[in-house]
Amino acid sequence: MLKESGDSAYTLEKSLGNLAYLKGWKLIGVADTRHLDHLLQEAFKSILGLLALSIVVPSVLIYIILRSYHYRIRKLSRHMEKVRNERFDLIEIHEGRDEIGGLIRTFNIMIGKIHTLINDVYKLEIRQKIWSWIK
Repeated sequence: MLKESGDSAYTLEKSLGNLAYLKGWKLIGVADTRHLDHLLQEAFKSILGLLALSIVVPSVLIYIILRSYHYRIRKLSRHMEKVRNERFDLIEIHEGRDEIGGLIRTFNIMIGKIHTLINDVYKLEIRQKIWSWIK
């Protein structure tokens, strides 16, 4: 029979047998559990620490990644609005090597080509005006 006695000990009682000279005799063992309780508390603290770490670290990483995505997408959106208003400015931020970086790179290439085409048409118009004045 196992009994809890006090805060840090368990008592085990067992009769020694049915023989006449052992009648009434019991074997009693007392186990001190303070060391085990301490180990359980340490394990519990370690588990809580790992739980907190496994929640905080990924959350911080997700926040950093999403902030970067949000910043670059907002920047791209603002520059697209500028294109709508005929202001062809390049996006001057670190593009990155992900999909959003690819969009920014492609946007900058497109803006460069638009600048080139506008300059070519503008130069052609100037040449035509010069030729019309000369004639």
